[in-house]
Amino acid sequence: MSPLDKANTMQRFQRSILHQLVTYGILITALALFLLMMGTQAYNAFNKYRALSSAMHVAADVIGSNSTAAILFQDEITATEVLHSLSASPDMLRASITLPSGSQLAEYHAVDHLDCPPTNTAKENLLETSSGLQFSWCSVGLQQPINLHGERIGTIVLEYSLKTLRSSILFDLLFGILSIVATLGLSLLLWRRLAIRITRPLRHLSNITQQVSSKQDLGVRAVVTSRDEVGRLTSDFNGMMEKLQQYDVQLKQELQQRRIAEERLNQLAYHDNVTGLYNRHYFNECLDDVIAQSCRNDHGFALLLIDLDGFKKINDTLGHDMGDQLLCQVASRLKNSMRASDKVCRLGGDEFAIITGCNIGPDEAQQLAQKLVDTLASAYSLGDRWAFITGSIGICLCPEHAKDKELLVKYADVAMYQAKEQGKNGYCVYAPGSEVHLDDLVRIEHDIHDALASNQLRLNYEPWFTASERALAGFEAQLYWEHPQLGVIHPTQFIPIANLTGLIVPIGEWVVEQAMQQLAKWKQLDPELKISLPFYAQMLHQASSVERLIAARDNASLGPDDVELVMSEHEALAESSSMLHASIKRLRETGFLMTLDEFGAGPSSLPCLQHVSFEHLKVDSALVAHLDQAQCSHALLQAMVGFGSALKVTMIAQGILNEEQAKILACLGYARLQGPYLCEPVSANAAQALLEQAAGEYPSRNG
Repeated sequence: MSPLDKANTMQRFQRSILHQLVTYGILITALALFLLMMGTQAYNAFNKYRALSSAMHVAADVIGSNSTAAILFQDEITATEVLHSLSASPDMLRASITLPSGSQLAEYHAVDHLDCPPTNTAKENLLETSSGLQFSWCSVGLQQPINLHGERIGTIVLEYSLKTLRSSILFDLLFGILSIVATLGLSLLLWRRLAIRITRPLRHLSNITQQVSSKQDLGVRAVVTSRDEVGRLTSDFNGMMEKLQQYDVQLKQELQQRRIAEERLNQLAYHDNVTGLYNRHYFNECLDDVIAQSCRNDHGFALLLIDLDGFKKINDTLGHDMGDQLLCQVASRLKNSMRASDKVCRLGGDEFAIITGCNIGPDEAQQLAQKLVDTLASAYSLGDRWAFITGSIGICLCPEHAKDKELLVKYADVAMYQAKEQGKNGYCVYAPGSEVHLDDLVRIEHDIHDALASNQLRLNYEPWFTASERALAGFEAQLYWEHPQLGVIHPTQFIPIANLTGLIVPIGEWVVEQAMQQLAKWKQLDPELKISLPFYAQMLHQASSVERLIAARDNASLGPDDVELVMSEHEALAESSSMLHASIKRLRETGFLMTLDEFGAGPSSLPCLQHVSFEHLKVDSALVAHLDQAQCSHALLQAMVGFGSALKVTMIAQGILNEEQAKILACLGYARLQGPYLCEPVSANAAQALLEQAAGEYPSRNG
């Protein structure tokens, strides 16, 4: 119902109250006046009837008394004269005196009332009262016996006209009606004034309620004009409005709090609480909408998945607070680099996603990705220090590559992994078919949790020899994974995943324990035999892991310098920290030897050598591979020997492919050699056979 309809309804309601009050008042007054008039008329008529009855009986008694003698003597003239004395009464119609025999002695007739026929007492339509009067429509008659000494001597019959009585009654009736009409007119004014006085506060209340309804203002109050019931009603109305206003204030406060809570819930539901970017939940919903819009409008868009390179190191070394600051700065750079129509989301950890606006092609997507790579590579200010990270970006286009959300995300993830494999700090556009490689990586990531428990890890041992005598001097333990479906998996495929999942520590401890137990057995054949083990930087961040390593060597009854720990140049540079330096120092103090692997393969490791001492430097196999073909490789390897001599470390060459390389390296001053030409990695049993063979060739080593 509209406000106008409500107002009209209220006005009709007000008019009906006033009308009903006036109507009922007039009806009650009219009824009271009518009953009063009828009572008065009945009373007056009864009194007039009694007066008439009394007058007729008195007249009859007088006539009877005066006519007794005339009746006894049957004197008609005297009887007639007695009857003519009634002519003084204007209402007398006729009178007669009859004898007991029924004969009429005398009779009187009024000359001016001939229109009223004489009363026939024998007719049944006459109304006879208890007083002996007989009424007709125009007259009233009376028959009364004339007695003398108790004996009836005659009958007097009198008939009076009712005209005067009717006129009197009619006059009284008309006067009563006029009085009623006048009284009703006066009462109408009085009742209307009373009704207006009663309904005025009600109309005031009605106007107040309409004002509250139309303006939604609960602060309006009605004016109390009296102390009667209507005044109390107005006071109660004001009290009710006061409570409603209080409830309204409380309700508005609750609604405000609820809106704030809903906004907060919406913020939590669709936004990341660290960076303020959209979260994964919003990403999934938004991607569905953008795909649908793209299909309807035939416009393409790009999905970019971004993974930060090196964030974990900063998070572990500087702490989670600094990591959160870094994520916020990354989020700010991403948002500032995008258009308003692009959606930037944080999927979790160091993963971000960007859904570009529609109508973007491959060239624009690649330009955008390169822009983001350059933006992310700039230095980040974290308090009083600077940090550097990069980003690897995978690009998938809709509809060129996929129109399904799951496939778009999967293909962008494939491209991102390809960008990481290509050296990180770059982007890669999805190439059809490359997801097969990602499926294997996903399976490796899933199954690596069961590899150690299911005894699927294996150790092979690559012999290394002295350069001068080509004598077997030790083995390098190499880890492999015999996957039940994927076959043998090289450590370069699953060790990075183990690093990310935290499984590298138990795997590394298993490698150390197995290799040390194997060396203890081989020591019976060659007491001078040594072993080099792959060692992972994450193990150095846990003091308990370092102590378990020392305990494993002591349990195997191995002496100092029997075990070499091999760390790649990449890990030594990436994980350089005070904790790592302290752990290496602790291991060297307890007799472990340290070897820096892949020396010369990546960025300069000279800063690392300033803080960490290594007993051996193992040059990268890529430098050895071109030794007999490129003069620069020969010069580099020779320079490295001089570098090692200056640092007083032993130089080791690996990846030797032929005899010429072995001879050149021996001449250059490399103390140890290993590679496929000398011997491929073998199992523990095959290594046992090599030891037994070497013991026969060099009995002095066993003596």
